[in-house]
Amino acid sequence: MTLHFDYKVKPRADGSFSRKMPLIPVMLRGPDGEFETLALVDSGADYSTIFLQQAQVLGLLPSKPWKTEPVFGLGGKVEVLRSELNLAFSGRGEHKRFRMQVPCSIIIEDKPEYSDYPVILGREGFFDRFKITFFEYAQRIELSEAPLPL
Repeated sequence: MTLHFDYKVKPRADGSFSRKMPLIPVMLRGPDGEFETLALVDSGADYSTIFLQQAQVLGLLPSKPWKTEPVFGLGGKVEVLRSELNLAFSGRGEHKRFRMQVPCSIIIEDKPEYSDYPVILGREGFFDRFKITFFEYAQRIELSEAPLPL
């Protein structure tokens, strides 16, 4: 089964729009809540990433004091908490819904500009479950179920 997603534009807090990106609609779930959002399928990210406010809504934050670790990326260094993220999604025209748990980083800094950033679906725990094909020219992404290992 192959899921098809057209690239989407994510509105920014200031009312402007980003360029079209490989964003897929996902339902995020935690012990204290759930919400739907767009998630960026990011082959350059090792881990899926959410932000402090999202983690608070989902109830993913441990009791303080937090044991954080530094993560380095194109935007520089940020401190994160490690957690697990439950997500569900289905593709256009498909009736099968995928549910999974993936390791994630929670960025604990709470900067206003983070409200413009999508949830990131990184390689660990997500990419190994699918054959993922980006069709940049068509602004479409396809996810096919990966065969089970022998």
